[in-house]
Amino acid sequence: NSLVPVFGYFYSLKQCRYCHYQIPFHYPLTELGFGLFFLLTFYLSRSFFFGLSCTLLLGHLYISMYTDWKKFSLDYENLPFIFLFGTIANYFFGEEPFGLLRVYVFAGFLIFFLALYLLYPKGIGLGDVIFAPVFAYLAGHPWWMLFLNASYITALLVSFVLRDKTKVFRKTAIPMGFYFSLALILVYIAKSAYSYNLLPTLLLP
Repeated sequence: NSLVPVFGYFYSLKQCRYCHYQIPFHYPLTELGFGLFFLLTFYLSRSFFFGLSCTLLLGHLYISMYTDWKKFSLDYENLPFIFLFGTIANYFFGEEPFGLLRVYVFAGFLIFFLALYLLYPKGIGLGDVIFAPVFAYLAGHPWWMLFLNASYITALLVSFVLRDKTKVFRKTAIPMGFYFSLALILVYIAKSAYSYNLLPTLLLP
């Protein structure tokens, strides 16, 4: 019973019954968030498999968000799973998972971020060069615009609010892998909303 998501936290009296470690409250909140995310994407898209694949994608994006926020490091072994579940989700959304437009988007992001890394290596990490084009590929056209804007606008706003006021903001380290992952999550929520006719049809050609 202690392994049941969310409820197991309270059943176990908020601690491990073997080592008596106090389980942080963010664990049941995370489990609840996964469940709500599945219900949201499933309800809006009316596709069980789209909702399921999006939830599996969320799990691996959560890993990237956590590691980059805590350690400014992206787990490269996690990227194939992100690509896999993102591609499956796109298939059940009704998109062409391997279309030519996706290749153009991927190439554009790769060239831009690679050039940025080579010209200004202190401003971007190698992980961003690898992850951002793949995430943009999964977002597809024209959703890559939402992905790009959501990631950088959110990154700048949050970093400005949480900045160390004793230091120059321009030199603030920003975990872009966290914001890239967050933006991709928003893209799939937006795709779900679009399929439910909650977004203007002008978004897509």
